Amino acid sequence: MGKIFTVVALLGSTLSLAAVPLYKKLYNATIRTVPAAFLFYSAGAYIVVFALNVILFSFRSRFVFGRSKEEEEEEEEKKEKEHKKTITDTPC
Repeated sequence: MGKIFTVVALLGSTLSLAAVPLYKKLYNATIRTVPAAFLFYSAGAYIVVFALNVILFSFRSRFVFGRSKEEEEEEEEKKEKEHKKTITDTPC
């Protein structure tokens, strides 16, 4: 999961470098006909990003090191049992 977010962050940084010249060209090309064209472009980009976030969020359980949700819950229960055992085993 960390690798995915690393790639997303890298793409975001790279695209933000390219966005300024793109916005400038788009604005200069459409200032006389549709001055708000760059806003429509921004809205479209945000919609795409939102859709990708929804997809990542809905499939996040598949990206957790190849384990299912049940396996994650079992491991969490084991950790809780071990924690309770260490608490009860420690002398007061």
